[in-house]
Amino acid sequence: MIAVAWTLIEFGRMLDRSAEKPIGQAQSIAMLCYLSAFVVMLLVGLAQPTGPLGFPAINSLVGVLGGMSPLLWMMQWFRADMFKLRGAKPLEIDKSISSIVLAIVMVLLAVAVTLLGQNQG
Repeated sequence: MIAVAWTLIEFGRMLDRSAEKPIGQAQSIAMLCYLSAFVVMLLVGLAQPTGPLGFPAINSLVGVLGGMSPLLWMMQWFRADMFKLRGAKPLEIDKSISSIVLAIVMVLLAVAVTLLGQNQG
C-alpha cells in the first residue's frame, strides 16, 4: 500500500489538472501499461515449450496480472484529499516511431532471452 500511495502522489504531479477528466487520463495510461505487460507475458508464454497453458506461462501471467492489479484500482484514490492532483507540468507522452520500434525490439528481446534461458537450463 505504501508503494501504491507513493506512486499516486508522484503520478498526480504529472497529470494535467486543467484536463476535463484527469482521473480518466490517469486510468487510460494505467490500463495501457497493464495490458502491455499482459501482452508481453503472453508472448513469452507462447514461446514456452509447454505452451501458453503450461505452468511457467500461467504462473507468469498470474504474477503480472496480480502484481500490477493496483494499476486498475489505484486511480480511484485520487478522489481522497491526500492525493489531490497538483501537477505543475502535465505529463506529455510523445509518439515517435523510434519509441515504438524500441518497444517492439524490447518485447522480442524478452522472448528471446526467455527461450535462451530455457535452453541453458
